Amino acid sequence: MFRRHVASAARSFGIRRPLLWLNAHSAVHAVGKMDEIGVIYDITDDWTALTQSRRLRELIIRQDSELCRRADVTIVCSNRLHELKRSICRQLYLIPNGVDIEHYRLAFDGGELPIAAEAWERPVLGYTGTIHPDRVDVDLVEAIAKDMTSGTIVLIGPNHLRHEHRERLQTLRRVVITGAVPYQVLPQYMRAFDVCITPHVRTQFTESLNPIKLWEYLATGKPIVATDVAGFRDYPEFVRIAADAKSFVSAVATSMNEGPEIKAARRAEAARHSWRVRVDRVDEAIQACIVGIEKHANHRL
Repeated sequence: MFRRHVASAARSFGIRRPLLWLNAHSAVHAVGKMDEIGVIYDITDDWTALTQSRRLRELIIRQDSELCRRADVTIVCSNRLHELKRSICRQLYLIPNGVDIEHYRLAFDGGELPIAAEAWERPVLGYTGTIHPDRVDVDLVEAIAKDMTSGTIVLIGPNHLRHEHRERLQTLRRVVITGAVPYQVLPQYMRAFDVCITPHVRTQFTESLNPIKLWEYLATGKPIVATDVAGFRDYPEFVRIAADAKSFVSAVATSMNEGPEIKAARRAEAARHSWRVRVDRVDEAIQACIVGIEKHANHRL
């Protein structure tokens, strides 16, 4: 059904022999079955490192490995993924995530706050992204909230916390979990942030990430405090790294005294990582895939 649906959509655009762009490892079944001219495999995370059953992990490992071997070009977004895949891929491109700079201008334009955000006690420590125990350090968030004498921790994004984690955080007066908000209005919620935070756990999974929130936080210009995780540790001039609740709260307090120069520098850094720049690199990968396919076809002739 998947293959028929994609083939039908392609035909509606006049595409008879597609170049497949596959993101999900489970889409490996499409390779060689759609009269495609080639395959690009786009890997965003090390899904084998998630907390999951042994059976599911082994299945993902098989699917991922097969796609890496069979794809004409593989694209990864982080250094860790590049290390993991470089020995098994035909052509490997490292293309980090990026940001829509103009979209996040709304986060500091001084406009009105959403009604829900008006009630948040300042300072506001804001997190955006998937709220999942394989990403968010629930124990750390709880400890930070208990160590704060004022303010609010706001977690914005799809809530995948287990029931017991949700219960623990929702009983804390200083923690607000909004759930997902539409991308179009996210910067308006971020207007309320005094500090952008990333209280991530440090695991093989989070080490494989190139967090989109890093670029989005930089685009707001606002102070950033994070645990020592991939992406954030690479920008010590813009990000304060905290190891525990006390150092997190201390780093937040220090951040509140930042001047306008560093905020402008963050936005300038974000501009160097726009999606427009990333698309140019993606185009290189697509062209390399096509050239490789043509060379192979000529060799067979």
